[in-house]
Amino acid sequence: MNQKAGRIAFYSVLILCFLTGVFFKQFDIFEYKPFVLISFCGTIGLLWDYAWRIRHSLWALVPFLTAMEFMGDLLSAAGLRWASFWVYLVATLIFPVYGILFVRRGGLLWNTDRSLSWKMIVLGILSSSLLSWEVATYFPTQIDASDIWFRVLFLAVFAWLLIIDISTDFSKRPELKMERDILRVSLLVMAAWYFVRFVFK
Repeated sequence: MNQKAGRIAFYSVLILCFLTGVFFKQFDIFEYKPFVLISFCGTIGLLWDYAWRIRHSLWALVPFLTAMEFMGDLLSAAGLRWASFWVYLVATLIFPVYGILFVRRGGLLWNTDRSLSWKMIVLGILSSSLLSWEVATYFPTQIDASDIWFRVLFLAVFAWLLIIDISTDFSKRPELKMERDILRVSLLVMAAWYFVRFVFK
């Protein structure tokens, strides 16, 4: 119980720091970066911790690569462009890996749960298309990485994650615990990324 309470407290502080950063940024009250830094470091730590706990599964690549993406953002904000480039290069794999894993899982469910199967396949295809945003960030003079279509794409993935989570009773599918956890972590991460990519910029 104490461990659960500790995690709730940690998440609450993390969310508070992030929202405070958003508020200060929006109204230019004062320097907001320390609050965002705390949130980013905490998020990276949680993601790497989760990746380590599920390290025997291919799903561990999702939190690991996601943490690398956040690490790239931190290094870039610190002015270490050369270091962030190599970290981003590894993190670029997140969307195709995520997509492949969900398409694969959807394919395995095709004969037993066709509804969830096609939802996961659509999620895999939709999320894989976010690789186009990663490519756009390497060619900022040719492609606007803040283009409205990228915003719509991020929101579409977030909406589809919500649809899957709301329409699926995972309590009756204990064999999908890993997928359920990845989906719910994805909701938080996609919301955070939307702020970072298109609000903070």
